[in-house]
Amino acid sequence: MKLRHTLLALLALTGGANAASIGISFGADNAGGGDPTLEPDDSAGVVSSTNWNNANGVASTITDAVDGTGAATSLDVTWASDESWSYNTTIATSDAELMSGWISMNTTDKDGTVDISSIPYALYDLYIYSGHDRVDTTTRFTETNGAFAEFTIIEDVTGGASPNTLEANPFVYNDAAGGAGNYVRIPNLTADTLNIVFDNPNSDRAGFAGIQFVEVPEPTSALLLGLSGMALMMRRRR
Repeated sequence: MKLRHTLLALLALTGGANAASIGISFGADNAGGGDPTLEPDDSAGVVSSTNWNNANGVASTITDAVDGTGAATSLDVTWASDESWSYNTTIATSDAELMSGWISMNTTDKDGTVDISSIPYALYDLYIYSGHDRVDTTTRFTETNGAFAEFTIIEDVTGGASPNTLEANPFVYNDAAGGAGNYVRIPNLTADTLNIVFDNPNSDRAGFAGIQFVEVPEPTSALLLGLSGMALMMRRRR
């Protein structure tokens, strides 16, 4: 019985370790209204994290992006698009702020690009967020080097038909893997460079709200962390 309790405690400790994360929020320069800028202590994302990097403008570069602790990393991101815009709405939560700004393509059959280099994680999950103030905007994402397959997000902010649902509290993330939504998770990537092309395969407008890299710890590291925590717990009980 004691062994069972010990194993359960170990699993809880290893599963509860905070994952390292780097987040980039596009369209943070407030062209359309509202206030999409994330402050350092604003926690946002499907894997909630602070210290998001605010990406301003239709085309620019962020060098040595900071992670969720505020520490500089090696990651660089360069983007090019037609438009940087945001919802003209009152923002209720940090998650809504993340989704309320975006870069987009305004011309049919024209691509936007987001190029990421020097990703510091050996293994990571990638989260791509898509938002726009046009209902049911479709954005197609392709990684040109084959790190992930082409996919589309039919943007549907919180499952409702109105951009004003951004004001809902709490904000709702909908996984677009099964249809309409506002983000997609791509697990277990290893590439240290990503070259992402995005467009709307049906018409103009294609919204790209943000991208997040969440480290997947090595099993041995997680196990050692759990064993250390378990040893500390046992020491305290003596």
